[in-house]
Formats: sequence, C-alpha cells, structure tokens
Amino acid sequence: MRSILAAIGAALRGAFAVIRDVVMLPVDLLSSMFGGPLGPPPAGDSPLVAELKAKTRAAQGEAIPRAAEAMAKVVSNWSMDCIIDDRRLPVPTPPRVSRDVANWLQGLTSDECVLIAKAQINAISAHIAGTAHIDGLRAVQRLEAEPWESLAIVPSWGPTLEPQPVIASAPGVR
Repeated sequence: MRSILAAIGAALRGAFAVIRDVVMLPVDLLSSMFGGPLGPPPAGDSPLVAELKAKTRAAQGEAIPRAAEAMAKVVSNWSMDCIIDDRRLPVPTPPRVSRDVANWLQGLTSDECVLIAKAQINAISAHIAGTAHIDGLRAVQRLEAEPWESLAIVPSWGPTLEPQPVIASAPGVR
C-alpha cells in the first residue's frame, strides 16, 4: 500500500513539474530578452530593515538591565527585611528572582545580608550577573542553608539614653 502511494506521489510531482515548466516558459523567454534571469535579492539588508533591527536590539538590550535591576532591588529588599527581622526570611520565588539567585539567597549568612544591604543596586546587579564582585560576598551559586547568626544591633539612641546637648556645644552659641 505504501509503495502504491509513493508511486502516485512521484507521478503527481512529475506532472506538476511539467506544468510549472510550461507556465514559466513565457516568463523565462521575456527575462532572457531583458537581461537574463532574475537572480536572488541582494545579500545585504535594506536601510529600513537595518534600522528596525537596530531599534529591536536596543529595546532588548534595555530590557535586560531593567530586569537585572529589578531582581537586584528584590534581593536588596529581602536582605534588609532579614536584617530588620534578625532571621532568614523565606526566599523570593522565581518570577521575581531567577532560580539560581533563589538557591544562592537561601545560604547567605547575616553578615552577607548586611553587605548586600549596604551595596548599591547596580553593584548587586553586577554581582548577580558575575561581571563584578562585592568583597566578602560569595558568588551566585547553590548554597546550603546555614544557621542565622543574630546581628545583635545596639541602637545608638534610645528613650533610656540621655540625649547629648548638640546646640549648646555649637560654635558661636553663648
């Protein structure tokens, strides 16, 4: 059965090839009278296509840094929240951060969270991308969760502390 269908298909392809040659005969005659057969289009892009490609590349290039900056902001906010709560909070999920970053965040120590909180957003973004390094912070990789060490932050001022007279000791005050 298969060979019968293959034979019918070959016969139809041959018949359509003959019909195509007959239909294209006047076109081939006219093209030979006016300078030969038409070749393929030119190899390069037209200026309009090149301009559109450049705009598309620029838009895609801007989208990547914006996504990296948004992820760096999420990481920075998560680090600050962990410091404020003095414990490791649940890691943001992959729509907000990549899976690699989520696996990295789960193993950061309290000191590393402080480093992230102190860093600029562009430095965090570059550290995540691997193009720069924040001193004291491990590279983005899968880290095993370690026990959170309490930061024991002592406030520099509190309601029980005596405020220092600032204006009385200022120069020019009598």
